[in-house]
Amino acid sequence: SKVIKLRGVTGEGRALLDVVTTDMGMALAEAELAIAVIPAYGQRTLAAACAPYLKPEQPLVLSPGYVGGALEFKQMLKVHGCRGTMVAETSAFPFACRKEGEDRVWIRGIKKGILLAAADSADSAAIVKQMDQLWPGSFTAAHSVLESSLNEINPVIHPPLVICNLGLFE
Repeated sequence: SKVIKLRGVTGEGRALLDVVTTDMGMALAEAELAIAVIPAYGQRTLAAACAPYLKPEQPLVLSPGYVGGALEFKQMLKVHGCRGTMVAETSAFPFACRKEGEDRVWIRGIKKGILLAAADSADSAAIVKQMDQLWPGSFTAAHSVLESSLNEINPVIHPPLVICNLGLFE
């Protein structure tokens, strides 16, 4: 097991991770819900790695989905022989946070009102219900992936911040 030290809006403490692994089969074996926090360019590779292990009753949520990620992810699962799995995306990551070291995280805030849409929109409400067990009130079912995608704020917020801070980055 691995310990992560936390500080922020909920105080200070430690999170004990039961399993830390690069073995996708082991990672997904006991999971009732999988949440993938990965850049858009890694989603296809992740779909290929997950396909042999995901079960139809085991939703996978891309957080965030990066503009239609759930649709592409579901398509890539089909390409790799995995059918029937619920795939969803969020319009934002639930935490405003920053890594402070190898084993430390600063959580500045927990977001509310994040849109969540399943590739098959009929599944959205059920997945929001599961996500509410982790972060009550943080997620709202979107009407479709189009709604969650068009409300994705990363492409709007991050480029101006980078451009205005180019001197710091150099």
